[in-house]
Amino acid sequence: MNKKSAIILLFGLDLLILIAGGYLTISCYINNISYKILNTSFPGFILGLVVIFLGARYFKAALKMSKNIFKNDLSFSWGNFKREKKSSKVGKA
Repeated sequence: MNKKSAIILLFGLDLLILIAGGYLTISCYINNISYKILNTSFPGFILGLVVIFLGARYFKAALKMSKNIFKNDLSFSWGNFKREKKSSKVGKA
């Protein structure tokens, strides 16, 4: 699978997330569906709004990634996978 088809697949899956969130929001609002979690009932359309929010966030991240992935100056480096250690200077004078 090349870069372009992988990006198209990623955007397609993100579009499905957004559509599912919209469908869940509308159907829960129309049918007055609520969910019970820890003895607290809340409207189902709130869950749909959360799914839409996450879908929009993933879309933004995929858009940023797709812009960066097609740059010509990119090269593979194992250093991209290393974690940087955070130094804490709390309590030191």
